[in-house]
Amino acid sequence: MMPNPSSAHAVAELLIEAGCVSCRTDEPFRLPSGWASPVYMDCRRLISFPRTRQVLLEQALARLRAAGALEGLAAVAGGESSGIAFAAWMADALNLPLQYVRKRAVGQAQVEGVVAPGSAVLLVDDLMAAGLSKLTFCQALRARGAVVRDVFVVFDYGTFDATAMLHAHQMRVHA
Repeated sequence: MMPNPSSAHAVAELLIEAGCVSCRTDEPFRLPSGWASPVYMDCRRLISFPRTRQVLLEQALARLRAAGALEGLAAVAGGESSGIAFAAWMADALNLPLQYVRKRAVGQAQVEGVVAPGSAVLLVDDLMAAGLSKLTFCQALRARGAVVRDVFVVFDYGTFDATAMLHAHQMRVHA
């Protein structure tokens, strides 16, 4: 039976049950940001657990609605590569267009999909440590004319001051 994810503890339980959480006491993991952590999150595993991801998606949408982050939303953009699946599920649930954003342009494109200038776009990724990739994604979307005010991540390490950094760039983080 799935727990009701009405709290961070219930969401953590779902992530642990899906095998998304690894811990080390001997040597820390090196995150892509360069930071070291005794905990490693692998939210990519969620693609193999449909009921878990459905519960997490429902919780995410409830949090975003409560924060007003879905008002006037025109599209959802997923961050390369792990954020794309969650963004696609979210866009589908909201019946909105999807874009995805690469960390670096391939050819001339860093953003795939149609971006209407002036449209509000929700940036979605799997997790956040230092937040630098979220800033890169946001800048690419804004360069295409999107208005990005909100970022959703399934998991935020919460220890690297990423939320404050993104807030300085007019972005609210929801996790």
